[in-house]
Amino acid sequence: MTPRRINLILWSASTLLASSAAVVLIGSLLVPIRASQSISSPSIASTAPSSSSDLAHDILDAEQLVWSRPLQSLTADSTAPAEPVASSSSEGGLRLRLVGTVGHSLALLATPEGGVVVRGVGESLSGAEVISVQPLRVDLRYNGKVVTLTKPPPASDG
Repeated sequence: MTPRRINLILWSASTLLASSAAVVLIGSLLVPIRASQSISSPSIASTAPSSSSDLAHDILDAEQLVWSRPLQSLTADSTAPAEPVASSSSEGGLRLRLVGTVGHSLALLATPEGGVVVRGVGESLSGAEVISVQPLRVDLRYNGKVVTLTKPPPASDG
């Protein structure tokens, strides 16, 4: 197959795709959306909206309902503090718990005041320096000792 023949095939395919896209675009502009189709959602009335502005308002209400929900709901298991593997944390007075990790670079640590802070390797919090971060585990240096905080994996819903 010669380069000229390959170019002819490629140009023909691109022309066919471009014309197909134009047909779809023109068709979508000419065919109106039926407002009689209702959206099944518990928060939206089951009757069809009387105008397209009512439909748009109902869709925006549904989207607002979705976006206002929390991204992750806490369960009883996930709110329990993770127990440190090393016993030196309770003896030494370290009052941090692991909330989560981001890859091998960041640790999300809960403070005694109830806040959550993000620390990377080499950074410190309450006198504890982050030594290493692994999924669901972080190693801290506190009072000259290495303390390992772990977070149990989430329980499977089953």
